[in-house]
Amino acid sequence: MTEAQHRLAEIVLKVVAMVGSLIAGIVAYKNFMAEYNLRTRQPLVELATKYHLEVVETTSKIAFPESAEEQRRSVVRFHQLRAGGSSLVENSPLEIAVDDFSQCLTLTTAKCDQHDLEAKSMILSARARAEFHRMWSVDDAYEDSVEQEKAG
Repeated sequence: MTEAQHRLAEIVLKVVAMVGSLIAGIVAYKNFMAEYNLRTRQPLVELATKYHLEVVETTSKIAFPESAEEQRRSVVRFHQLRAGGSSLVENSPLEIAVDDFSQCLTLTTAKCDQHDLEAKSMILSARARAEFHRMWSVDDAYEDSVEQEKAG
C-alpha cells in the first residue's frame, strides 16, 4: 500500500468513527427522551385513556406550600372524550395535580378556586389511585437507585 493510500484509509476510518459516534449519540439521546417522556407523561396519559379523558395541556406551577419548602406540582388539564365516559368527573374540564415528591393525585374542576382546593377536590376511587401508583412505581425505584448511587 502506498503512502497516499495509507493516509486515505486513515482519513476514511476517522470519518467512519466520527459518523458512528454521532449516530450513537443521537440514538442515546432519543432513548433518553423516550424514557424521560415515559416517566413524566406516560402514566398520566395511560390513566386518562383508561378513564376516557384526553390530555389538553400540561403545565408546571408552584402549589400553595404546606410547609416552609414550596412544592412544585405538574398540572395536567383533561376533558372527557365522550359524555358519560367516566364516573370520575362531571362534564367539565378538570386538572390532575401531581405532587413531585409523593406523586399524590388530586382531581379538581378547572374553575376551582386555589384557596378552596380541598373542599372542591374530587377524590379518585381506590382502584384508580392504586393504578396510578402502580404506574409510578418504576419511577420511584429508579429515583431510589440514583440516590443510593450518589450516597455511595
